[in-house]
Amino acid sequence: MLKSIEHSLLIGLIPLGLVLLGGLAAIFFRLSKGVESTVLHFAAGVVFSVVAVELLPDVIRIHRPIQIISGFVVGVVLMLVIKSIIKKLAAKTERTEENNFPATLFVGVAIDIFIDGLLVGIAFSVGSKEGLLLTLAIGIELFSLGLATATAFRKKSITKLKTFTYIALPEYFSYCPMQLHFS
Repeated sequence: MLKSIEHSLLIGLIPLGLVLLGGLAAIFFRLSKGVESTVLHFAAGVVFSVVAVELLPDVIRIHRPIQIISGFVVGVVLMLVIKSIIKKLAAKTERTEENNFPATLFVGVAIDIFIDGLLVGIAFSVGSKEGLLLTLAIGIELFSLGLATATAFRKKSITKLKTFTYIALPEYFSYCPMQLHFS
């Protein structure tokens, strides 16, 4: 198991680098909807495969079915609640937004990245191999997230520098939960 915070922080640079790379790609190149969709679906497939092959067998072996089902149900309900809250905030900010900043998108990305950091921390608590594989998979997912987020910001006529900053800031939300496996 990975035991040093330095190693964990270095491994945490993988998703950071990939989200920034995805953001830069969208800032400097106009990608077609087809390319963007392909990248998003590929990233989702990679994350699902790592979770299904590397994490779920250990979870099923260690925990009782009721615990697994409870965790799944709570996770789905939490996702739906967050989606509902963000939808309501989006409707409210669209009416009052004068500075053209898509705040709800920013908050949604920050929440997603925080949860990704939790997943990486949990994966490292299972084992180094699982943690590294999930870090790489989430890095690919964050590449596509950087791509999609930068595209959305650029459509709002936000400058390239601000777009890059808005993509980089939420990534730091993944570091705190990623470190939980040390406690």
